[in-house]
Amino acid sequence: MARKSHPNALLDAALDYAARGWRVVPLHPRAKNPRPRDWPTVASSDSETIRSWWTEVPDGNVGIALGYGTGLVAVDIDSDAGSKLLIQMAAGDLPPTCEMTTGKGSRLLFAIPDCLEMEPRTTVIKIGKDEALRFQSTGGQCVMPPSIHPGDPEKSIEPGRVYTWVEGRSPANLEPEGMPAWLIAEMTRPTTPVYAEAPSPPVEGQGWNHRADWWADILLPAGWTPAGKRNDGVEYVTRPGKARGCSATIGHYKAKDGTPALYVFTDSGGPLDAGRCYDKFGAFTHLFHGGDFQAAAAALRGRGNAPPERNGAKNHATGNLNAAPMPQAPLFTPPVPISVLKAGEPGGDWFWHGYFAKHTTTLLSALWKAGKTTLLAHLLKALGSGGEFCGRTVKPTRVLYATEEAESTWAKRRDKLGIGDHVWFQIRPFKAKPRMPEWVGLLQHLRSHVESGDFGMVIIDPLTTLWPVDKENEAGMVSEALVPLNLLTERAGVAIIHHLRKGDGNEATASRGSGALPGYVDTILELRRHNPTDRNDRRRVLSGWGRFDETPEELVIELTDGGYIAHGKRSDLRQKQLLDILETILPPVSPGWGWQAIKEALDNALGDGGPGPSDQRLIDLLREGATECRWSQTGSGKRGDPYRFWRPFQAKNPTLFRPEEGIPD
Repeated sequence: MARKSHPNALLDAALDYAARGWRVVPLHPRAKNPRPRDWPTVASSDSETIRSWWTEVPDGNVGIALGYGTGLVAVDIDSDAGSKLLIQMAAGDLPPTCEMTTGKGSRLLFAIPDCLEMEPRTTVIKIGKDEALRFQSTGGQCVMPPSIHPGDPEKSIEPGRVYTWVEGRSPANLEPEGMPAWLIAEMTRPTTPVYAEAPSPPVEGQGWNHRADWWADILLPAGWTPAGKRNDGVEYVTRPGKARGCSATIGHYKAKDGTPALYVFTDSGGPLDAGRCYDKFGAFTHLFHGGDFQAAAAALRGRGNAPPERNGAKNHATGNLNAAPMPQAPLFTPPVPISVLKAGEPGGDWFWHGYFAKHTTTLLSALWKAGKTTLLAHLLKALGSGGEFCGRTVKPTRVLYATEEAESTWAKRRDKLGIGDHVWFQIRPFKAKPRMPEWVGLLQHLRSHVESGDFGMVIIDPLTTLWPVDKENEAGMVSEALVPLNLLTERAGVAIIHHLRKGDGNEATASRGSGALPGYVDTILELRRHNPTDRNDRRRVLSGWGRFDETPEELVIELTDGGYIAHGKRSDLRQKQLLDILETILPPVSPGWGWQAIKEALDNALGDGGPGPSDQRLIDLLREGATECRWSQTGSGKRGDPYRFWRPFQAKNPTLFRPEEGIPD
């Protein structure tokens, strides 16, 4: 009689893990330890091998090998304190990933990124004497569901608990997420730092290390970019040539003088060696002067800085005292007399005449959903071919647009309006509020594309989301964030899109936040609804202030089915409206009405549409309409011979007026 086979959940799970490419380790029943002594070698994803293991020991627990062989690391959380510590270390960067319950806590699985250039190590973090977190990688294995926990009396864990997947977090629901930057940094740093430099002298040598900024003075100019920051201040850094990932950290270790050190764990860091710590002057020396401390010190003296004197200290990283220094551009250009200053000609560099010009910054502010992005979308289309937009001359140019809006939103506008490939987009460059180094990094990134792609304009929309300012009313913080825009205006025109404050304002003060913002820009534009109480009114008022005479003080524009049209100033539009109304209320026959009767009829026609003109203004309008041949006029306006008006226009001298010849001058 054939032997009846029984389902084995442990074997099924082992085969499932093997099918995912994970190397399975056979464990003893109700235990954490592997059965084979040489388990790191024999761990396998071969189904026949796995079947033989569970045929031999059907109730054996299931484990998987960690590290590069399987492509996974594990994070074990054994207590509430460990959970809180993990949240603090992640600083918001803890993506959903595979998660299981263990004897007393939980375990997360993360995938090792393909781009990681240094193998992660197993690390244990304790709080007091108790283990809080364990980061496991190569050389470790972890127990997997549905294994049975052996129990641990010291930790008050009863035997027989089953390892289970957290609901919605099993491999059947989602793939293990890639290691976040903070975890990469934690699992690749050494237990003891190795310093690449000799100690700095105590006074002069430490001066520049304390004054210099890691990002502005060293890393960003060398092409390194920010990759994130923890709550405890440790920063993650991405090397040049790499789009994302963590190549180094700032602040995991201190330099000899107590300042935050750069710890490098990539083998592709150029002149910086993996597994070593650098103080600021050391990194500056290697990145810009080939490891020559004397050349680096001379360069800093030329900038008016007090660099560390290494006293001829040997370069411990390369052993080279005579490497040729990289050429250094001067920090400032020399001053020049006023007679040699070049006359700027924004009038010749206007992309949208009076509003957006090359080498200038324009601030466009409006209330939310007031139509500023719609206006910009139509302008983008016009910048493709040039011509006229809203009654102003447009010069063709290429535009680089950094936006917080979704890709699909701009795709719809593109298809609706027919915007061409003279416009390029940087879609949602940040996943969270950036810091100053990340903001400067974005501006440098945009500048590089301005130079390589010959873009004439850069639009940043909206400023609130993309810049690093948390407190918009603090002038110092605002000014600090605005100055790096010079990186762009050296090559292109910049438009920054912002919001008006809720209470609005007058005389270019309505934009939200500190006055440092409108004070910095060259041109201020404020867009408002023509009639705020009528949402169907498609007219908008564009108010302008700036350094240039070409900027109109006011322009009323209207979105029609054929695009935007210009109506001139509000006063011009009001006058046209009054003339149109007068043309409808004037009597059609002579002798017509005097101005008092016309005023009464006009007030009735206006209703709640606003107050009518003054008496003298009404008389002037009536005479202007007669001069423009809108209607007829009689009378001299003197006592006994008042002005009277009616429709239609009749020539005062019929013998001189012939319709086929037009109206006489």
